[in-house]
Amino acid sequence: MSMTATPRPQDRRTSVRVPVRLDARVFPGDRNCLVRDLSASGARIQFVEPGAGPDEVVLVLWDSGQAFEAQAVWWLNDEIGVRFIRACELTQPAPLMFQEAKVAWEQSRPD
Repeated sequence: MSMTATPRPQDRRTSVRVPVRLDARVFPGDRNCLVRDLSASGARIQFVEPGAGPDEVVLVLWDSGQAFEAQAVWWLNDEIGVRFIRACELTQPAPLMFQEAKVAWEQSRPD
C-alpha cells in the first residue's frame, strides 16, 4: 500500500455495509482475498497473504464476475477499506482498466 491511504478512520460511510464472506481477487497482481463486508459504495477486504499494494485496484467478486475499480481509503494489518469508483460485469465488454482481471476471470471459468 502506498503512503497516500490513511489508517482506518472512524466510520464515515454513506451507505450501510452488509457482512459477507465472498471469495475475491484484487488486481494488479491477482491477489486472493475475502470481501468481509460490502455496500453500494465500498467494501472491506481481507487479504489471504498480507502485503503492500497500490491505492487504486480492481476488485473482482470471483464467483459472479462483478468487478469494481476502487480506491483504498484505509488499511490495517491484512485488511483494507475501499471506495468504489465504477463497476463492470466481466461477462460483458470491459474498459481497459478491467482487462487484466477479465482475462484471469475468463481463464478460470469452465468451458
